[in-house]
Amino acid sequence: MRPRFVLLLLTMVFSAFVSVVLIGQKPIVLAQRDKIQNLFVEDPRPLAKAAELLEHRFGWRITYEDPPYVYIGDLVDNTAPEYRGPLRALTPAGRQINVDYPISTKTGKLDDPRQMLQLLLDAHTLLGNPELFRFMQNGEVFHIVPSQVRNTSGVLMNVVPTLEVPITF
Repeated sequence: MRPRFVLLLLTMVFSAFVSVVLIGQKPIVLAQRDKIQNLFVEDPRPLAKAAELLEHRFGWRITYEDPPYVYIGDLVDNTAPEYRGPLRALTPAGRQINVDYPISTKTGKLDDPRQMLQLLLDAHTLLGNPELFRFMQNGEVFHIVPSQVRNTSGVLMNVVPTLEVPITF
């Protein structure tokens, strides 16, 4: 190898600061380059894990509501092989989110949390995750809620978030 190429390669490797935060069993990786952060999450509930990370990193308050999982292709059977009973241990299939987002050079933080949450939802959709979500804001609290899920046939359908259903007596 040429010395210049090796030097360039080493400079590129050391110019990126990478930290890995383990939440549960799956890694969440943050990389910082020129005030652009990268958020990568791989988890059965990637939006929930990403929201948890953003809460810890920026002090935001974010709630997350799981969608109703009815399409068998969106679930993984994690039942122990030795179990012979009728019930199954089903969890959402593992998914990913990967998004770059800007950090203010003045404050070292995000200027607009709404922009970050929209980037997160867009990345979730673009990476082929089957559920569609939206976010709402009530004061200082953000809520990530499902808007569309796959039905038993695998076709997207609108869904009303459980916590938005009026309760009457």
